[in-house]
Amino acid sequence: MTDVVKDYRKLLRRNAWRVLLLAIFGLFLNFSITYVVRTSGLPIWVDMTGTVVVAILGGYIPSIFVGFFTNVLTSLFVTPTSIYYCVTSVVIAICTTYFYRKGWFERVLTILPYFIVIPIITTAFDEILPMLIEGLSKNGVIKDFCYEVLDKTVTLAIAFVIIKCVPAKIKNTLRMRFWQQRPLSAEDEQKAIRMHCRFMSMRSKIVCVLTVSLVMISIIATSISFILYRSSLISEYTDLARNAAQQISYMIDPNKIEYYIEKGEQDPEYMAMKEKLNAIKQSSQNIKYLYVYKIVDNGCIVVFDLDSNEDQGDPAGTLVTFDDDFIPIIPDLLQGKSVDPIISDNKYGWLLSVYIPIKDYKGRGISYVGTDISMDSILKNEVSFLLQMLFLFTGFLIAIIYLVIWLVDYGIIYPLNSIALRSKEFVFNSHNSLDRNVQSFKELDIHTGDEIEHLYSTLLKMVENSSEYIEEIQKQKARVTKMQNSMTMVLADMVESRDENTGLHIHKTAKYVQIILEKMQELGLHPDFINDKYIQNVVNSAPLHDIGKIKIPDQILNKPGKLTPEEFEIMKTHASAGGEIIEQVIAQVPNSSYLKEAKFIATYHHEKWDGSGYPTGLSKTDIPFSARVMAVADVFDALVSKRVYKPAMPLEKAFNIIKESAGNHFDPEIVEVFFAAKDQICEAKKMFDDYTEKNNANASAMA
Repeated sequence: MTDVVKDYRKLLRRNAWRVLLLAIFGLFLNFSITYVVRTSGLPIWVDMTGTVVVAILGGYIPSIFVGFFTNVLTSLFVTPTSIYYCVTSVVIAICTTYFYRKGWFERVLTILPYFIVIPIITTAFDEILPMLIEGLSKNGVIKDFCYEVLDKTVTLAIAFVIIKCVPAKIKNTLRMRFWQQRPLSAEDEQKAIRMHCRFMSMRSKIVCVLTVSLVMISIIATSISFILYRSSLISEYTDLARNAAQQISYMIDPNKIEYYIEKGEQDPEYMAMKEKLNAIKQSSQNIKYLYVYKIVDNGCIVVFDLDSNEDQGDPAGTLVTFDDDFIPIIPDLLQGKSVDPIISDNKYGWLLSVYIPIKDYKGRGISYVGTDISMDSILKNEVSFLLQMLFLFTGFLIAIIYLVIWLVDYGIIYPLNSIALRSKEFVFNSHNSLDRNVQSFKELDIHTGDEIEHLYSTLLKMVENSSEYIEEIQKQKARVTKMQNSMTMVLADMVESRDENTGLHIHKTAKYVQIILEKMQELGLHPDFINDKYIQNVVNSAPLHDIGKIKIPDQILNKPGKLTPEEFEIMKTHASAGGEIIEQVIAQVPNSSYLKEAKFIATYHHEKWDGSGYPTGLSKTDIPFSARVMAVADVFDALVSKRVYKPAMPLEKAFNIIKESAGNHFDPEIVEVFFAAKDQICEAKKMFDDYTEKNNANASAMA
């Protein structure tokens, strides 16, 4: 492992410790500020200051967990109802991080939405929760909203003061990272996380699957917990009712049941017993009704019936008919047997009823003590428990989703998309580009320790092998191209050596063609096809423009005087003959753009713009472009070069002839470019003249 890799991995570990300390500081700040506010009696809480500080400095994950665990710990040790607000804390952490990352805290106009969104969220909870859970205060929407705006304004102000005290060098290291590769630049990070996919990104798929799975697990866990809690609660309330009824059954003398029915409230002993029963009823606020009935065939005769908050008890001796819910157990009641608790919903409300028989000295049940627990109180506890579970699971769910997204981003998305981005940037046009490909891939340094790292290692090996292979192919191609060009020049020289008049004609014309085409590229003409590849093809094929002369007899080719009309007709056949020769080569190498241009030049370089040329009489743009360029270069060199039958023409005169021939012999555009490159043309001609003069001098010296 290189020193550079060790250094950045060491920095990542140091960053993790700093983020952990930041989260602990955030928790401490929340609790300490809450303590100060409570003890001082201030009208605002500002208990989210630590969460806001961590959101701005550390990002989503640490701030979400600080907000979540602040409420969890507060509910365990300070205020139980704090658990209901863990979702609010998590949402505030997310919103604060989002606003800060977007740069909306930097200007007044963009920070204003923060002081609207957050108070709306917290106010909604302040108004909804009191409707669901008894015991939480309700102050009104407007008042709560204004309170929250003030609270969050002070919270943010304190947070910014604290953040201002943190050195910039430390701030830059507090954002929670989990790089399992060499860290990406900000630009590459955005590209990697937002890479376009045809349907749905892997990140989105993982988040969807995770969210659905966690929601289902949360629903199942909440349902199971609720069922167990409800069962436990009913069992607890049943025990409460049974214990109260059992206690009363021991207190009442079974031999005085008839006495109590007959005398009722007129008897002091009856009233004394009733007071004792009231004391037992008042000992638990969950007991709604408490009574003693004697069961008879047509109903229940009241022995004692204590008053409740809503109803007045019936006097002793009153006959109460059976409710429909009790019909199945009437036989057992008449026999004085023990019965199971009953849940009924009738005119007295939704009740859990427990009946304990009062038995005489022979063990016979002669009456029952009834205790009714209101199921409304059970329901209230169930709703409270369900809301606790709901808010706890929701807050935890959001925290886990963000944590998994964070882990997925750094463990899967960034490594995979980094590989894709680097692969897209690969260039294979030179030895240096191949080395850069390998080096850029190595620099990713992916170390996830799983299948992705294995994939990266495999691809890296493949890239290295491919680069070596491509480099070897490029070398072979360069050798083949060099050999091809050399053979072209040798072949062209062989043809030219038969013509004693041409000298360095093939080299000169190739150079003039190159100058004209490069000037066109410089001027931006015909960018759809004039590029480096096209210029290379035309220049390399230019020496073959007169290859057809190989079929012209020597007596005509090297005749010192003017050709007769018949001889000139034979001479003109070199153009079509050249095309036929190259066509035979193309048949063996059909996909060569180089040979295609060679055929155009060889066949059509004697065609004229006005259609008066040969061999086919093409005109204007029907003449291939490369042939039109060659026509100018060929004629110019013929004019300025010395021949056996004529002296070299002065440059200016040759230029004038070319200019005058624009629009009839030559393409006007090419002539215009030719004159735009006049200096380069003259410089090239001088170079060839100097070369010829030097060779002639050397030949004379050797002679």
